[in-house]
Amino acid sequence: MEKYQVFIMSLFMSLSILCCSNNNGSSSLPAITVNSLDDISAPPAGTVTLRSALASAASGQSIIFDTSLDGGTIQLSIVGEEHSILKGEVMEMIGKPSGPVTSLKGYFDRDYGRSALYVQKDVVIDAAALSSGITLSWTGGTENPARVLAVYGNLTLNNVSITGGNSVAADISADNEDQPWTLARGGAVAVWGIARLTNCRLYNNSCEGDFESSRDRGAFGGGIYANIIYMEECIASGNSVVGGGAAGGGRGSPRSGGRAPARRRRPARSAAARPR
Repeated sequence: MEKYQVFIMSLFMSLSILCCSNNNGSSSLPAITVNSLDDISAPPAGTVTLRSALASAASGQSIIFDTSLDGGTIQLSIVGEEHSILKGEVMEMIGKPSGPVTSLKGYFDRDYGRSALYVQKDVVIDAAALSSGITLSWTGGTENPARVLAVYGNLTLNNVSITGGNSVAADISADNEDQPWTLARGGAVAVWGIARLTNCRLYNNSCEGDFESSRDRGAFGGGIYANIIYMEECIASGNSVVGGGAAGGGRGSPRSGGRAPARRRRPARSAAARPR
């Protein structure tokens, strides 16, 4: 079965997509409350950081924020994972009467490179109780590039801003013959699963590939790259992709290679998806 992708088209306007989904996660466990803006993996007793909350949360357990953090910025400076593993497309050449053509071989675990935050479970980060939300910012810049968040699972974000992420296609051929380059996908967020964003802002994030003719070395989804994307009342602005195979400044998907569908005057309304 095929799975339809839900694409978000505008880079500079607020987007609203009609969808029927539970944005509060499926876990019945009590929410974990982050009470510090520090970026610490093992904070002292009584202190909960976002990084420590992500590590301890069960799959789907909500992560919320103490009201004292309203409008605050978590300045991320730690690369949590040098080799973030998510599913990704693998292409192959097949012979046709007209000549060789590129075809989808399938979806396999791929190396997406450096991420400040990386988890292999369903994640719910909910700042709805904060009137000004919470901001996640990567502080390494282009000299120490990393995307902000990578999730091997479903992701729910509510009232979260993400900025400063920079995903770069890096040469890893010395250690990985099957995949010589990391995938520059999702400067702010990369997800293999369903990404549901409500009242979020993705701005000034980027992906950098190179200028060779190679899909793996291209750059897709400067803001977000996911298997399926639902966005409601979100803003994607100032995100960029650079490289010979670059596409999808705001968002990208493995099905489109990051390319937007045909231009529409209204936001996409289909929220339906069916299994592959």
